[in-house]
Amino acid sequence: MISRKNIVLAITVVLVGSASFYFGSQNTGSSTTEKTLELTTVKISKGDLAKKEEYNGTLSQVDKAILNSSITGVITYLPEEGTVINYGQVLYAVDNKPVILLEGSIADEFIEKFQIGKITLRQLGSQIFNELYD
Repeated sequence: MISRKNIVLAITVVLVGSASFYFGSQNTGSSTTEKTLELTTVKISKGDLAKKEEYNGTLSQVDKAILNSSITGVITYLPEEGTVINYGQVLYAVDNKPVILLEGSIADEFIEKFQIGKITLRQLGSQIFNELYD
């Protein structure tokens, strides 16, 4: 004997199949219209790829450093942008006289502690500079 469960399942399959056939066979457009796919071909040539992108915005420097100097005058030399300058090398020139990059804390300690008689090296340097550049 066929169970009630199998009868319900068979009726459900028949209804779903009939509905699928009915709605799938409905034509929404006219039967005389054919759909075609248009293809376009182009000739490929060998060459270099180029890409250009433009953006609007503002660029700013992240690592800013202020250079303090007691020297006055006209800056007559600056290194090229991006140049790496090591301690002991020319940082820039004022009135064609080079300014050498010294390592901060070591140079300051040395200048303050080193004395010639009763005068510090910093004071002596200022006096020599004033004699040379005045």
